[in-house]
Amino acid sequence: MHESQRTLVFVGAAVVSVVLAAVTHWSNEPKSLAEFSDVGEPFYPDFDDPNEATGLRVVAYNDDTARVDVFNVEFKDGLWRIPSHHNYPADGEEQLSKTATSIIGIERGALASTSSDDFKRLGVLDPLDETVTGTEGRGDRITLLEGDNVLADYIIGTKVEDQDNVYNIRRPDED
Repeated sequence: MHESQRTLVFVGAAVVSVVLAAVTHWSNEPKSLAEFSDVGEPFYPDFDDPNEATGLRVVAYNDDTARVDVFNVEFKDGLWRIPSHHNYPADGEEQLSKTATSIIGIERGALASTSSDDFKRLGVLDPLDETVTGTEGRGDRITLLEGDNVLADYIIGTKVEDQDNVYNIRRPDED
């Protein structure tokens, strides 16, 4: 083989190697997930005034009775009332304000999963979802309202391992 032929073989091998390296790099590059773009952002950025809330609904699934327990407090006719107890007057303004204040600005943490199949494991199945079978994996749902307008609505699931006061949480309208 002549020297120029050998040089062309080496150049050809180098070009093939560079092309293979580029293809390997691009095919193994991690994809940008849209779900991660919200990390650090509040779940409800428009809800920033705890005094807007005129109602609170807490829904919990009772494993022992296999029932959904619902508790409501609402501001009606100038008084805080508990509708499930014949509109019994309640001292709810201060408690609702504290609850609303604690819920304002909850930020999205690390995404635990992109699959709704993992909701049971994370304890964030909607307790109001009648299509869910079994008793495990249902979270507690907390909804703050201004009249019929939802200000914030969360499903709070299991505690995150190795972290104090951190829980799996999701919006019911997001899968």
